[in-house]
Amino acid sequence: ELLSYVELLIEALASGTRRGHLLDSLQGSLLQELYTTDGRGTLVSQDLYDGLRLADASDVSGILHLTMPLVERGLLKKRSGYEVERSCSSREMFVWKRDDQTLGCASLECFDDAPDMAELGCFVVSEACRGKGHGTVLLAYIERVALLQGLRTIFLLTTQTMQWFEERGFRSTSVDKLPECKRKSYDVTRSSKVYMKNLDEIPSSVMERFSFVEVDTLE
Repeated sequence: ELLSYVELLIEALASGTRRGHLLDSLQGSLLQELYTTDGRGTLVSQDLYDGLRLADASDVSGILHLTMPLVERGLLKKRSGYEVERSCSSREMFVWKRDDQTLGCASLECFDDAPDMAELGCFVVSEACRGKGHGTVLLAYIERVALLQGLRTIFLLTTQTMQWFEERGFRSTSVDKLPECKRKSYDVTRSSKVYMKNLDEIPSSVMERFSFVEVDTLE
């Protein structure tokens, strides 16, 4: 019986239907499928429903909404809409989208005076997705992008002890290790700690599990 439903779904998609849903008959399944992030049943889609990509101007509001709770708690540097949009235009910002919801974001800023280094910033995963491995996947994606851009070292600045990043290969270092232009803009009043990771240390067996696919837009 299930196969017959699948065949009907395939026919609908072949006829131009954008998405199809397979649900059980339990009460409330349809509402849960349509109005919750993870849904209830199985979704078959012709477009990108859940994935990572470069951010664009349409993602600015979602990124600001995602980062605001951490900014208010003093855990993340405040960025204006203009700054986020500029990062998107510079192809430095990445987002994890599920349909129209922003599940995560991260930026990768390069430096002219240190062409093999980049700063990992604005690294945030939605509260609903924390503890489910989304952060690990997002970080692996950014590291893969960095390697494909010819980068060998990424670093981040934080006012917090970053055990999560330390567990994933980042090591505490001094401000002197930063690119010169970054040292000049370093805010001594925040006393941010510097963590660095050498991407050459990522095992090839791990890197082979990830592929880089750039999607310009979501329909």
